[in-house]
Amino acid sequence: MTAYPHQPTRHGLRNFLVRETYVMGAVTGILCVFFAWLFFSGQADVPVWGGEGIMMDQVPGTILPVLAICLITPAAIRVRRRKGEIPDLNWEDVTGIVRLVPRNLLVRTVVLCAVWFIVFVGGSYLALWAGGWISVPFHALLGVKAAYGVLLGASLCPFVLLPSIGR
Repeated sequence: MTAYPHQPTRHGLRNFLVRETYVMGAVTGILCVFFAWLFFSGQADVPVWGGEGIMMDQVPGTILPVLAICLITPAAIRVRRRKGEIPDLNWEDVTGIVRLVPRNLLVRTVVLCAVWFIVFVGGSYLALWAGGWISVPFHALLGVKAAYGVLLGASLCPFVLLPSIGR
C-alpha cells in the first residue's frame, strides 16, 4: 500500500478536498441537467408551479443526489483509503461546522438530506415566488439546473467527505 504523497500536511488534505469538491459539483451539475432534460424536454416554457412544474422536480432533484452522495461516498473513501489514495484524517482534526455532522452513516444521511432539502428547495421556492416566475424557458432552465447541481454537490462535499475520511 502506497502512502498518500501529501499525507502529513494540511496542504495535501486541502488539495484533496478542493479536487473532490470540483468533481462532486461537476457530477451533480451534469446529473441535474440530464434529469431536467429528461423530464422537461419538448417544452418551450416549463411551468414553475403545479404537478409537472419545476418546484415539483426540486424535491427528487435535491433529495436523490444528496442521498446518493451520502451513501456512495463513504464506500468509495474506504476503497481509496485501502489503496493509499487519500490522506488520513483523525476525527479530532475536523473543525468548524463539519464537526457537528453525525458520524453514523444513516443518521448523517437523514440529517444532511433534511438540511439540504430545507435550504435548497426552500431557497428555490422563495426565489421563484419572489421573482414572480410562472414559467421558465427550457434552455434557461438547463443553465439554472446546472448551477443548482454544482452548488448542491460542492456545498455538500465537505459535510460528507470529511466525516468519511475521519477515523
